[in-house]
Amino acid sequence: MAALSEKLKSPFLLWSALLLLALWLRWPLPEPGWQHVDEWVYVVHPLGFWGGDFNPHFLIYPTFHLYLLSALYYIYYLLFSPESLEAFVAYRYFVDDHDLVALARGFNTLLAVGTVAVTVHLGRRLYGEKGGWLAGLLLTLMPLHVRFSHLANTDVPSTLWISLALLWSVRLVQEEGRRSDALLAGVFAGLAGATKYPACLVLVPVLAAAWWSGPDRLRHAAIAAAAALAAAALATPYVWLDWPRCWADLTTSARQHLVEAEHRTADAPWLHLLHHTLWYGLGLAGMASLALAFLWRPRTWSSAEKVLLVGMGVFVLLLVSAQSVFMRYALPLTPMMAVLIARPLLGLKPGRLILAGWLAALLLEPAWSSLQARALVSAGDTRMQLRQWLLQQHPEGARILPSSEIAGNLGLLSPAPLYVRQKRFSGRFDLQRLIRAYALLSQRPDLPPLYLAWNPAIAEEYAAPQPDQAAGSALVLSYVHPLCPPNQAIAALDGAGRIDWQERFSPGDPAQAVFDPVDWNFVPVAGWGAQQQTGPDIHLGKLALRVGHPLPSSQAFFALLHGLMAGKVAAAAEDWRETLRYYEPILKTPYFLPEVLPDFYTYGVYLDAGRAYQGLGQFQPALACWQEATRLEPGKGEAHHLIGLAYSALGQEIPAVQAYLRAISLQVDDPGVYYNLGLSLVKLNRLPEAVAAFEACVARKPDADAYVNLGVLYTNAGQPDRARANFARALELAPNHPQAAAIRQELQAAP
Repeated sequence: MAALSEKLKSPFLLWSALLLLALWLRWPLPEPGWQHVDEWVYVVHPLGFWGGDFNPHFLIYPTFHLYLLSALYYIYYLLFSPESLEAFVAYRYFVDDHDLVALARGFNTLLAVGTVAVTVHLGRRLYGEKGGWLAGLLLTLMPLHVRFSHLANTDVPSTLWISLALLWSVRLVQEEGRRSDALLAGVFAGLAGATKYPACLVLVPVLAAAWWSGPDRLRHAAIAAAAALAAAALATPYVWLDWPRCWADLTTSARQHLVEAEHRTADAPWLHLLHHTLWYGLGLAGMASLALAFLWRPRTWSSAEKVLLVGMGVFVLLLVSAQSVFMRYALPLTPMMAVLIARPLLGLKPGRLILAGWLAALLLEPAWSSLQARALVSAGDTRMQLRQWLLQQHPEGARILPSSEIAGNLGLLSPAPLYVRQKRFSGRFDLQRLIRAYALLSQRPDLPPLYLAWNPAIAEEYAAPQPDQAAGSALVLSYVHPLCPPNQAIAALDGAGRIDWQERFSPGDPAQAVFDPVDWNFVPVAGWGAQQQTGPDIHLGKLALRVGHPLPSSQAFFALLHGLMAGKVAAAAEDWRETLRYYEPILKTPYFLPEVLPDFYTYGVYLDAGRAYQGLGQFQPALACWQEATRLEPGKGEAHHLIGLAYSALGQEIPAVQAYLRAISLQVDDPGVYYNLGLSLVKLNRLPEAVAAFEACVARKPDADAYVNLGVLYTNAGQPDRARANFARALELAPNHPQAAAIRQELQAAP
């Protein structure tokens, strides 16, 4: 009992209560049924490392946090998954990654709570025991930090590494220059930069701390800089090993944030930082106290305090110069602000009544905002209501016409996002792994239903003008929200009276709430009373369509993809019978391919299937395949060239010539088109045109056969000099040409 009594008198209870409060406010609610638009990155890239290639080939983000998540997922697989590694990866990559997103979110929440713990130690270092607890409590309740701690992102973990780098920088100054402190400050700065590129700026206050650390300042600075570089190089090695890719990705990201207007507001960047990010993320009393911290007795700033001052300045300058409106980009400021606010509060030593009022003003506003945000997020989301409605009302899948992609992933199996992930999968694993993944998925009995995203570009084309002309239907989802731009295609269909609106999932009145622009969490930063839950205001209707094809099951869809990829491999090997074994079921599918496969995939199937038929001497079905390919992609000349070959093989030279000329008109600069055109023109006895075609061929690429044909044509035209010149050119290119002996005899007989 005595031991327990002593424990309760110690800071242990207060420490536990603070961290539990921080954990409760930040715990990842809701469950990851919907996803933030960036969260898929934290699944596909960590899983991609399991193929043995630790280069993500995606360096918009550094790799350190992705490596940590990859290890976390692998431990989860070893402990809880009974399936094979290939089946585990295939299912999470292409079907349902909710469990991994939940892990990533929970991991970030724990790191965010760790940042609170570090902030307590940082405040204690600068302002004593009371300063530490006050700083920790401020960060625990701070809406700016609470708001993003339940999502998978790199901002939360980088903030932890930044706070650790600052803590050891302060230790470096206060302990009069211990080399171990310089080393650890540099390591944490390197890990911060290896988690999120801009976080590397924490090295500036680290070096400032080294400068203020005493007579060994240069050695401490060198140790910190070297440690930072080494930690960054080890934690995100492909920034250096694959620098061209890194530079290309960084350039793309910089253009989006610095040049394009999508991520900006009409306000000046500094004004947006003040009246939006800090006002709603810190609170009015917090902003006033932070300003007072800078103004109160500025000549008394200690070197340790100046470390935080430099850190604040560097990251504020970054936010203002980048002109980005992302609220979460201000997260590195949160531990520094929480600590510095304690400066005037403790330094002025106000009376108890004033202190109580000050603390109440400081804590109540952010506490209210954080509690409201958590309550709202845990109350439900219109996207999840919609998802449950779809699964209950359309358990076999449905066609869906969405109005906005930015509303977040509904967690439904759909082709469009799958193809994005397939591109990443193909870059990390070989094609055979992709084929096996689709084969495994096509055999799983536990797949969710497939929902086909109807392309708004073809909605008008296939919408039924009259109800009695309808063969099928699509569900129309209209998202109404200040962050969602209106969809013109849906507006046009609605204006024509073609949409039958049936259901609505409303979060309240989003127009009365305040939201963080661009960051589409749909969680307000103010105006809580207007919202009962999160998400956009979703209107659901039905659109009658002239398309009555059956919808594929999920298993049938993956079987289709398996055949597509396996046929692609067979076609590349020119194994034509194997190609048709996979492609003929696709050609005969009862499904409406334009809504199941992207046009370029369908085009490729018809192109290669035609080549397979041609390779087996079946020219009529080859012609039919290539004609369908031109219908899908009328602007591509390749299929027109192949159509010409099919017609020529069938002895129909006039349509063959028309097809070749059509290919040429589409700016096909392939010399083979001109060569085949020349052959068909010869068969039609259009010899001057044939000469022009062969001349065009050799002008683009010297070809022995074309020169031989020119020699023959010029001989028949009574132009022996030109004939001999072309025959001689043919022999230069192909001394062993089948007609070489005859050509030499012709040249020797010439006068």
